[in-house]
Parts: sequence; structure tokens; C-alpha cells
Amino acid sequence: MLIVILLSTLTFFVYLFVIFNKVPRLSPENITIPGTSEQLKAMVDSLQLTYVEQNSEFHQGGWIHGTFQDVSINIQDDARAVHRDIHISTRYEALLDEFNAIDGLEVLPEKNLAKVKKVFGAQDIQTGDEQFDNAFIIRAPSPQDALDLFACPDVRRNFLNLRKLCPDFRFQHNTLTLEYPNGILQNQPLIPARLQALADCTHAIINQNKKTTLLTHQPTEPAQLETASSNW
Repeated sequence: MLIVILLSTLTFFVYLFVIFNKVPRLSPENITIPGTSEQLKAMVDSLQLTYVEQNSEFHQGGWIHGTFQDVSINIQDDARAVHRDIHISTRYEALLDEFNAIDGLEVLPEKNLAKVKKVFGAQDIQTGDEQFDNAFIIRAPSPQDALDLFACPDVRRNFLNLRKLCPDFRFQHNTLTLEYPNGILQNQPLIPARLQALADCTHAIINQNKKTTLLTHQPTEPAQLETASSNW
């Protein structure tokens, strides 16, 4: 009988431990007090962006878009039904224009599943920067294009900064993407800092692309025409 009581007590405490550890833990810089829609609109106006309110039966949210420091920006919250729960997140996107696009380049966070895929031969381009290579999986149809981009320390530093801000940061389809839990109102206080980080990284990519393009298309010295010597 005593053994049964002890086992029941142990099971109860294990249950409590599992329940409390399901609560997502955010780093201090990501813990915010929700703002109001009026505060959000005022902030968006100050950034010279456009806010479109999009409310649903699940939550009050919206969509922010426009150009921030010459970078095309989208911020939108998303409500998804997972079993009986509603999962709400906010996605930030910075889009590279067609002139700075890098076809097929993917930069994904290095996680356990990605590490398993590497063991079985999945592509992961190495830059030679150990900290950077340990943080990301890099894939590209042309590995040299990726190496040319990440040869720049400023590009690598900005990518690492975005990974620090958002563990699920990724670069796909020529878009830098950050995604955070909770809706746009809860994310409001940190929107300017996150936009600045996205803009800094986008400009670093553009600047490095310009340098690479100039080096690739550097004009060669025109051949000197030989003048025929006169025997007259």
C-alpha cells in the first residue's frame, strides 16, 4: 500500500513538472508588455510604414508593410489551429530586390534534424568561420555564390546577430525571416529594433553583392595594337 502511495505521489509531481515546463520561456529581451492598437498605429506612422488592422475571432492583429531604410518590409501575425489550440506568431520579412537576389541560396539555423541530414550527405557549405558554420546550414546551387557573399565579415556578423535575436531566423527565397510567438500587439515594443537588424543585414548583403559584381565584371586592359614597323 505504501508503495502505491509513493508511486502516485511521484506520478503527480512528474505531471506538474511536465505541465510547467510546457510554458514557453522567452529571453528577457523578448518579454514585452502588450501595446494597444493606437500605440501600434502611432509607432508605424513614425516609421513611415502602413498598418492594416486584421481582427479575427481568435485575436486582434494586423499587417505592417512598406519600405524601411530602402528595404521592403512585411510584418504579419498568423493564427494557426493545432489540434484544439490556437498558435499565434508574428513573422517579420525583409525582401531582397531582383537586382540583389541570390538564386537558390538557403541559410537555415543548425538544429538537430539538420545535423542528422548532414550525416547522410545533405549539403552544408562551409565558410571557414567556425562560429558561423556552427550556427547555420548553408545551401546553394552555386557554392561559390554563397562563399562570395559570406567572405564578408560584416555579412556574417549581421546573420549571427539575427540568429541571436531569433533562434528560428532563416534566409530563403531571397527573404530574411524572423518569427516570434504571440501577436503583433505583444511584439510591438520590439518592432523598431528588429526592423533595424533586418535592414542592417539587408544592406550588408547588397553592399557585398556590389563588390562581388564589380570584381567579377572588372574590365580587362585593352590589348595594345602592335604598329607595323616601316621598312621604307
